[in-house]
Amino acid sequence: MHPILREMLTEPVGWLTIIGALIILGLPLFTALFIRRKMRADARDERDRS
Repeated sequence: MHPILREMLTEPVGWLTIIGALIILGLPLFTALFIRRKMRADARDERDRS
């Protein structure tokens, strides 16, 4: 196994790095999807009121 891969998978610091990367990549995606869903719901509510 490659030394960097072995370090990432066998050491706690490697797991923290993997989890940190997933959080850093996941937060903007979650935020974008949440805002899109909220804007769609607001537009639907506005359309239903008129």
